[in-house]
Amino acid sequence: MKNLLWLLLLILTLPNVVLGKPKDYPLKLTIWETTAFFKKPDGTVTYCPLLGYKPTCKPEYAQLQTLVQLVSLATVADGKVYSIKCASRIWRKDDLEDPVRLGIVSPGEYKARWDNGKLRVLFFGKNRQWNELTFTVESSSPLTPEMERKLSEERELSKEDK
Repeated sequence: MKNLLWLLLLILTLPNVVLGKPKDYPLKLTIWETTAFFKKPDGTVTYCPLLGYKPTCKPEYAQLQTLVQLVSLATVADGKVYSIKCASRIWRKDDLEDPVRLGIVSPGEYKARWDNGKLRVLFFGKNRQWNELTFTVESSSPLTPEMERKLSEERELSKEDK
């Protein structure tokens, strides 16, 4: 009986030891929109909302310009709004067809956690698996009630448009 208990204990703890303890994602992160920044052939930079309330990026942007970076507007329940940039993915022009490979997370609510000043976001990808993307914080500012109301109204309007 004692050997059976030890075997059972080993079976239950081995996955955590081998695979690592599952990470906790205590934060609720809301991504409101993602903006793409492009460099034109003349060197000037332009941008357009790629995902969110009123996406305006057209396929020809990617054909005629170089994608420089993607920046998402997000909030966490700490009273701040963040401008975040995906640091998990290195992308190429071929990746434009696959948002997961670009490091784009669609607007919505996600579980997240802080890790050394970066946000780790958990989402269910097109690969039908749980994925984690790492975002660096480009900037942050206080989330005013007026800004939160405006973001919520835009979200509701975008749901009605679908």
